[in-house]
Amino acid sequence: MVQKCLACSIEMLYAISATTVMAIQIARQNHFSLLAFTRQNKTTLYSGERRICLI
Repeated sequence: MVQKCLACSIEMLYAISATTVMAIQIARQNHFSLLAFTRQNKTTLYSGERRICLI
């Protein structure tokens, strides 16, 4: 899914389920923001920390 987003120039992906190690590696190599286990009040950030602003 990360590769598809990169091909479409999408820079951020929120997933409700787990991600793979390969997806995390690709995201980090391409400065892509990847978040998984996204729920109402929390998420896990795997890459792209510079884009995220927590309020």
